[in-house]
Amino acid sequence: MLEKKTNEKGSISVLFAFLFVALMLFTSFATDAGMLYYQQLRLKEVGNVIREARLNNETVLQNSTHPAETLERLAKDYAVKNGLRADQVTVDFADLENESTYTHRYYEMNIYLTDTYQYKALSILGFREQKIRVTIHGYGDVENSAGVWKP
Repeated sequence: MLEKKTNEKGSISVLFAFLFVALMLFTSFATDAGMLYYQQLRLKEVGNVIREARLNNETVLQNSTHPAETLERLAKDYAVKNGLRADQVTVDFADLENESTYTHRYYEMNIYLTDTYQYKALSILGFREQKIRVTIHGYGDVENSAGVWKP
């Protein structure tokens, strides 16, 4: 009769080592994806803070001789207070001239926040960085019976 040889000592250890490495790689990729998503959510939160600051300072925009510059200064100040750099914030402000009157100012604005995420684990596969861009859209309508200052 033939005897069955079971000379496979250590095969479980080798299998465990490969599976452990695969698990660690998957975990690190998931961590990169999670950190990227977290950074995007952080930018959205800062954008919402800037939007709220704009709403709280509506009177300042109403009486401003240059509302676009006022809004950009306000946005950059709040971005810096919340941990971003001033160059990560861009503001587009458009006074809707065809709808504005002596007592009303209608405007449209977009706040763009940008950041860059440096990949950790995905750098193994050649990914180095990912640009993150968040846009906060907004419209405004200010009214004053005494008149809205228009340049």
